[in-house]
Amino acid sequence: MREDWISKYLRYASITEAPKKFHFWTAVSVLSGTVRNHIWFDQIRFKWTPSFYIILVAKPGIAQKSTTVDIGYRLLGQVPGIHIGPDSITWQRLVSLFSELQESQEFNGELKMTSQLSIGSSELGVMLDVQDNSMLALLVTLWDGRERFEKQTKMNGNEIIENPWLSMIACTTEQWIKSNVSKAMMNGGFISRCIFTYADRKEKLIPLLDEVSFENDEVLAKELVKDLEHIAMNVKGQMKLTDEARKWMHKWYENIWKDEENSLDNQSARLQAHLVKLAMILSISRSDDLTITEDDFKLADIMIKESRQDAEIVLKNAGTSEDSQNVDMFCAFVKAHPDCTFEEAYRFIQPHFIDMKNFSGILLGLVESKRIMIKNENGKRKLRYIE
Repeated sequence: MREDWISKYLRYASITEAPKKFHFWTAVSVLSGTVRNHIWFDQIRFKWTPSFYIILVAKPGIAQKSTTVDIGYRLLGQVPGIHIGPDSITWQRLVSLFSELQESQEFNGELKMTSQLSIGSSELGVMLDVQDNSMLALLVTLWDGRERFEKQTKMNGNEIIENPWLSMIACTTEQWIKSNVSKAMMNGGFISRCIFTYADRKEKLIPLLDEVSFENDEVLAKELVKDLEHIAMNVKGQMKLTDEARKWMHKWYENIWKDEENSLDNQSARLQAHLVKLAMILSISRSDDLTITEDDFKLADIMIKESRQDAEIVLKNAGTSEDSQNVDMFCAFVKAHPDCTFEEAYRFIQPHFIDMKNFSGILLGLVESKRIMIKNENGKRKLRYIE
């Protein structure tokens, strides 16, 4: 048993004006990047590993989003063997980077090839092109924890990556989400795999940080890095539940799916995964024993519920940009004209999407998110809206 790492980190980071919950989720991301897929929760047909896509949302200059991420990732960057990715990356470069980072590691006496990467980006809009459906599909695949990933690329042919693993944290604004996250993207898989945390004000006002810094600030930073090094080297294996934690999960799961609203909510499909992943991090934050307790689940539940409330705030205006409104208009046309041809649908929407390439990308997103179905009949592409 050691001093809880997240509590120690919050003490270290508390001298800034950023909200405590921003520091909390940054700490989660740092621990995630430290332990990587060295720990897992086995569900027989699949395994959960503590990978996260965390999005800090606030107006520019209000909550020190970028500074908050930098504080944590400066510590993570000092841990030997940890790979931190660039602020901006294409899906092709991400695949090739995974290939370059493949290395052999020992798990329970068995050597396995693995490839692990953490990304801490100050701007989500720089890191992620939301029109790049290949990138979004790749991120969904990686979050799901595939043991093997295969991708055909122009430069390197067929690339096979064993045990790829990615965790990331990024910052953005409400305006960026409103302008760039379409309703089609909302219904897709990427957004439901993200943890959103939102703030509209500073936690406190601190004109000059040097007036509130700790005398032992550097000592505390070194202790935090030392703890991370210990976790990276020694915390490996399958996570277990205490009997109390197992009973708590049964009750929680039944209550969640008794709620009819949850059964219709795209976000709810990932809720248990988010909960277990966070409980895993809370466990390794306080101990090496690889045991999730009832208290771990309870705290994880509180933080995930808060995140869901924040997500409702930041996503409520998503899809209201001009392009998103045009997408809704296009869907309404297809719904009103079942089995219309591609040419008929495009003729209707063409004044709003003069660039055919832009329209094709959006249509692909609608197909992948299962809002529109394309079928070929007598040499013609016909469209149908999926209820």
